[in-house]
Amino acid sequence: MKKKIIFFLGIFFSIISLHLRSQVLIVPEVIQEQDQWCWAGSSSCVLDYYCTPTSQCTIAEYTREVATWHDFGSVNCCTDPTQGCNYWNYNWGYAGSIQDILVHFASAQNNGISSYLSMSVIHHDLWLKPSFYLPLAVDNRRRSFSGRSRAGRY
Repeated sequence: MKKKIIFFLGIFFSIISLHLRSQVLIVPEVIQEQDQWCWAGSSSCVLDYYCTPTSQCTIAEYTREVATWHDFGSVNCCTDPTQGCNYWNYNWGYAGSIQDILVHFASAQNNGISSYLSMSVIHHDLWLKPSFYLPLAVDNRRRSFSGRSRAGRY
């Protein structure tokens, strides 16, 4: 009897799994180049996906030039990132944040979400319209991040 139940459960879950959909984005793996550059690595990955390949040091250099909330130093980030550029960053709301980076390099309008996502929001955003979320819940500064590209929502 146990074997029949296990057999039917196996068939049941196999049938259910046929109806599940997943999408794998065709983007290369991006490793952050400095220990505080998760924001630059994530930004680089999103920009690459939207056909605007940008190096992490170029992204960090842009932030160094426009950020007013922290002194990222006076040395170009592509020359020596250890001279002030290797620092955390905000997701949105500040010059040089991830939000600003995506707008600056790809004109990708986007918005941040500073709360947990409910199942209805996830269903609406992920199933009914193509969305892209960067789940960055490292500390109080980093939360989920979503946006809209020129071609649609990401």
